[in-house]
Amino acid sequence: MNKKLNLLLFVLFSVALQSCFVGKKYRRDATQLVQPDMFRAELNQKDSGSIANIGWSDFFKDTFLIKYIDIALSENLDLKIAVERIKTSQAYYQQAKSQFFHRLLFLQKFPIILSL
Repeated sequence: MNKKLNLLLFVLFSVALQSCFVGKKYRRDATQLVQPDMFRAELNQKDSGSIANIGWSDFFKDTFLIKYIDIALSENLDLKIAVERIKTSQAYYQQAKSQFFHRLLFLQKFPIILSL
């Protein structure tokens, strides 16, 4: 039993010691370095097409998939909630903006106050 344990410890120690020796020291090739004239350059101006510029209905050609996406968009509860929140915030904005109307009407009737 003791011999097996010693053998197992020796194997584990030798594997652990071997893993520390990776190889030669890494040296970068000078041709792989990015030159300053290539840094953040527009590489390919000819191809201006992108998936971001294509509408989803033009991108997908499967009619069943397009139908399911239309249904998902029309019945999306999160989207409906977001739209209602936008409408509510616009109403609050209009309400807050309307607080200045009585001041404008007052200034139109009594413009002499502006000159004071």
